[in-house]
Amino acid sequence: MNNCLLDEPLRFEDYDVHTLASVLKTFVRELPEPLIPRSTYDKISELDNVDDEELPAYVAQNFVKPIPNQERKLLKDVILLSAMTAQLSSVNRMSVRAMAVVWAPTMIRFDTVQEDFTFAPQVQRILNCMIGKYDQVFCTGGTMW
Repeated sequence: MNNCLLDEPLRFEDYDVHTLASVLKTFVRELPEPLIPRSTYDKISELDNVDDEELPAYVAQNFVKPIPNQERKLLKDVILLSAMTAQLSSVNRMSVRAMAVVWAPTMIRFDTVQEDFTFAPQVQRILNCMIGKYDQVFCTGGTMW
């Protein structure tokens, strides 16, 4: 029996990429509070008034900055991993859009299915921006969130 908690380090090469991705997604989904906290959800409805050029700054200010430090670091790392995965989309077929679709219901969790459907386009836009414009969202103005 492999007991990595006691003596042996976890060897990622012993697992396939799908298993590792599933474990990461399950971990994020089961956090008590979504990585993008409910306290920011009032800003989602305002996204329709934000043009694409202003979007990275808007997302950074309203959906990244308010997150507590530990959770922000986890969000940043998950989004960076997603951006790196999307850069290899010609091989893995996981584009920025596909990564956003995968993470959307995990990162932002509404109380009802109706809200999930109502705000799905805005949630997709937030995650597309975070993944596709990672540097602009997480490294704005010389500040690394």
